[in-house]
Amino acid sequence: MLIFEIDVQPRSIVTFPLATRLVVGRSDEEHSVHVPIDLTRYGALQHGVSRRHACFLWHERTLLLTDLSSTNGTYLNLARLRPGFQYVVERGDEVRFAHLMVRVYYQEEGVEQSPPDSFKTTYLGR
Repeated sequence: MLIFEIDVQPRSIVTFPLATRLVVGRSDEEHSVHVPIDLTRYGALQHGVSRRHACFLWHERTLLLTDLSSTNGTYLNLARLRPGFQYVVERGDEVRFAHLMVRVYYQEEGVEQSPPDSFKTTYLGR
C-alpha cells in the first residue's frame, strides 16, 4: 500500500494499492488524461502539478520515483530530481510535486514495517 499525507487544509491521508508503476499527476478530461494517482482534488492545477508529473515504480521491494519531465519539477527531501532518472524513496520522505507537498509512506501487504531511522536520497541512474 502506498500512503500519501498531503499538505493541504485540511491535511489529507490517501492510500493507493502498491502497483508496479503508478503515474502521479492531474486528470484532464479535455485532453483525455487519466492518471492512477490523481491529485486534482488537492489543488494540483493551482500548485503547478503537470498532467503526467512523476512516476512511482515498485521494484524488488524498493520504491523508486522518476520525474516525467514535469514543468515545475519534482523534489525529494528538498532536492530537485533530474527528469528521467530513478531515485529511492524511503518511508516518511517528503516529495514535492511542483508546489504540492506530500509525505510518502508505503507498506508491503502482510509485512510489519517500522519508520526509517533517517531520511536518505540515493541516486540510482537509469
